[in-house]
Amino acid sequence: MASNGTCGVHVENYQFPLIKTKYWLAVVYIALMALAIFLGTFGNIIILVVSIGAKTTNRVGRSFIINLAVADMSISAIVDPMCIF
Repeated sequence: MASNGTCGVHVENYQFPLIKTKYWLAVVYIALMALAIFLGTFGNIIILVVSIGAKTTNRVGRSFIINLAVADMSISAIVDPMCIF
């Protein structure tokens, strides 16, 4: 048992969330992340619509662009929001 009575958890190493320590910095961070999430998701949706609608690109190139857009959209729409909290 640790000297502070917390079963091995060192309380002095605990870092408080940014929202509790520096409120305005947290607000700016959340606003920038929300903007990046919106632009990333919206941009990849536009790339998907254009790539699916364009028939001039060869099949391999179009499927590669669609694959990249779906992968990037999943990062910007699913993983990035987890970074905010």
